[in-house]
Amino acid sequence: MIKTARKAKGLTQQELANEARVSLRTVQRIKKGTEEISGFSLRQINKILNIPLEPIIMQNVVERSIDTNQIGSIREGVN
Repeated sequence: MIKTARKAKGLTQQELANEARVSLRTVQRIKKGTEEISGFSLRQINKILNIPLEPIIMQNVVERSIDTNQIGSIREGVN
């Protein structure tokens, strides 16, 4: 999906890396599909290619669950 979107925009791997402010090696690893991509890199690339993230993230998920016992990390400040 990322490769198709990159080519549709007429970008080389190096140009995508430059515009997304990630390394060429990161783009190459994504293309290979053998390593995990960080949320930061995925978000940066998404800004340039404007592709939906859910299919990319969910393609390797085999089970989904929600931890209802987890306390959120965002808290209101105390005045």
